Amino acid sequence: GGSFGRIADTEYEIKEAQDVTNVHVRMAKAQADWTEALQERMRTATPGDDSFAPTFMADMDKWFEQSAGSAQTRKGKQVYQTLAANMSAEFTARAVRMQSVLAGEAAKNSYADLVNAGSRTVRLDPSQYQAVLASSMAAIDDGKGMFSKVSQPVRDEFKRQIQVALATAACMGQVERDPNGALASF
Repeated sequence: GGSFGRIADTEYEIKEAQDVTNVHVRMAKAQADWTEALQERMRTATPGDDSFAPTFMADMDKWFEQSAGSAQTRKGKQVYQTLAANMSAEFTARAVRMQSVLAGEAAKNSYADLVNAGSRTVRLDPSQYQAVLASSMAAIDDGKGMFSKVSQPVRDEFKRQIQVALATAACMGQVERDPNGALASF
């Protein structure tokens, strides 16, 4: 009876070793696939997409649930759980960082839109300079807007830049409307 027991133990050890190895290989491939998927989603994402990280992680969690049964032995299942938890934590951090990059891109785009719209307005009608400047400053300082997520030094720089852009546009508008009057004011 003893030799049959040792053979059974050896067969199980071989099966377990293969299962653990299979889990490691499967998870290495999954990490590469999910890295590629994350990069592709980031490339095609819309700036400011607040659902980027939650959607990505929901898809990954679904994959973990579907592939959990691929481990056959107790040790294989333990290795799978450990690797899955580590991978999930790592990708959650990456997806959240990428979502913050998207938020930053959205803030830059919104700032550019704010500058362009204000500049166009004061170029067409320089008399609106003060009103447009005040509303632009209020937009940048609005605690409920996306600029509130930007550091104060960056917001201060935004305000300095928009003031210069609006003043330049107002001057250009004045020159276009009344070149002689603009020249006399200098």
